Amino acid sequence: MSANTRIKAGDLTQEHVGQFVSCHDPESGYVYAARIARIMRREEGNSPGVSIWLEHPSLPSGRRARGGLAHVRFDQEFELVDTI
Repeated sequence: MSANTRIKAGDLTQEHVGQFVSCHDPESGYVYAARIARIMRREEGNSPGVSIWLEHPSLPSGRRARGGLAHVRFDQEFELVDTI
């Protein structure tokens, strides 16, 4: 059983590292959980926001596991996936 919670990127803290967010692979249509590996707030510069490093699993479509970085606005919403 799982419960999902919506959260804005600006509300993510170091306590969220190790948790999972819902992701979608547009090529295959799969929805999957990616693990948050690192979070860094960037208040200054040309593009303030939150940098989030994710660990994406391999998918049944054949896509291999990979790491990825997303830099998003503070108001960007994510869906935390909490497996119980």
